[in-house]
Amino acid sequence: MTNHQPSRRRILAGLGAAGTTALLSGCVTSTSSQKSSSKGAVTLQSNLSAPQAKAAMEDLVAAFAKKGSRHADLNTVAAETFRTQLPTYLTSANPPDVYTWYPGSVADAYAKKNLLLDLDDVWASPELKGYSKALHTLCTASSGKKVFVPTTYYWWGMFYRKSNFAKWGVSEPKSWDDFLDLCDKLKSKGVAPIGLGAGGNTAWVASAWFDYLDIRINGATYHRELLAGQHRFDDPEVRKVFDRWQEVLPYFDPNGTAVAFQDATTSLLNGRSGMMLIGTFFADAAPKNALDDIDFFRFPVIDSKVPLAEEAPPTATSPAPAPAAATKSSICCATSPRPRPRRSTSRVRRALSCRATRMRRTPAPPW
Repeated sequence: MTNHQPSRRRILAGLGAAGTTALLSGCVTSTSSQKSSSKGAVTLQSNLSAPQAKAAMEDLVAAFAKKGSRHADLNTVAAETFRTQLPTYLTSANPPDVYTWYPGSVADAYAKKNLLLDLDDVWASPELKGYSKALHTLCTASSGKKVFVPTTYYWWGMFYRKSNFAKWGVSEPKSWDDFLDLCDKLKSKGVAPIGLGAGGNTAWVASAWFDYLDIRINGATYHRELLAGQHRFDDPEVRKVFDRWQEVLPYFDPNGTAVAFQDATTSLLNGRSGMMLIGTFFADAAPKNALDDIDFFRFPVIDSKVPLAEEAPPTATSPAPAPAAATKSSICCATSPRPRPRRSTSRVRRALSCRATRMRRTPAPPW
């Protein structure tokens, strides 16, 4: 990695001016005191490896190159490889300049090891004034310093195929009891009520069930504190989560831990399973002609006294300093309470398709 801090800062400013702030606006520079060279390309290490997402990144890098004399080299790594190799990237003697990943508690752990750069001066730029308080918080380390810039986000929900629900004579549940009743009806029809897709390299999708059950039972604040190590995983509150999880285990697809989410998506669309808790990224595995037939509902409310919150992990970008300094990147997921207006079919389709193709600006969840 060459030491060219100013050009790393310009990659953000240049792309922001091109109207693509939501993506490479995160590719900000460090505030290293080392002298820097203005030569060489900025290396952008990206985990956005789905074809449409990768193409969008390539477009944004090309747009940045048109803004000035500097350019960026995009290095796209398969998401699961990126996930396992990230600690190596961060501690390498010759790391890439900029990374994409998720902000949150794990990112804060990296920040405490001095592996993430201070981006406070970047956050002072006009381009970032529109970000919400929640995103500001997520991108701030426990030290109080900003360590990421958000580029896009997506949300999770219970997705299903509308034509299948109509064929089976069922509808969206309004409560946890309704949800269990729905599962019983689907199971009685020979349909696996809940798809999972936790096999292969996508075992992490199962963690969304723990997240949502904890959020619905104990609240988003407790959930964040738990993930930050402020509570024990054998606390009575967490035991309640597993008790509820035990309630729905009989309704999961028996093959749920044997197939990846892409194959679970196929099962959902073909009617072998009824619904699936997944992020909008699953649309990458769905045929375009099926998107208008896909709908979703909020993860069921378990305790009406617990404030509503949803999982909506933002993707963030963060630059690495020169080899002699620290390195940078991000991780984890966020919850953000929102009222729920009814969404239109066209908005559902737009939400599914834009996750991969339009990194510039993802719409707010239509809750």
